[in-house]
Amino acid sequence: MGNAATNVAYPFTVIALALALLIGDGASALFSLYLGKKDHISANKGVGNSIIIMLFVSIIVTALGFLFQDQILQIFGVTNGTYVYAKDYFQII
Repeated sequence: MGNAATNVAYPFTVIALALALLIGDGASALFSLYLGKKDHISANKGVGNSIIIMLFVSIIVTALGFLFQDQILQIFGVTNGTYVYAKDYFQII
């Protein structure tokens, strides 16, 4: 039951990780480009903006996860037997 519960909640974790990698990898590429041009001010602004974007995206993903937890678990295939375990795991993750 525990493995089934983690398998149901895992896709949401992958979505959150994908958004984090999207922003993080883009920010690191932008940072490298600006450093290559010796433009330290733009490099700092780019990193600062990416941190702010990451904070907003994290808050939105967390809020959506808590508000629509039951619907998200149903979309990812929770069953009656694994619902309690999947809900607990989902809340922790």
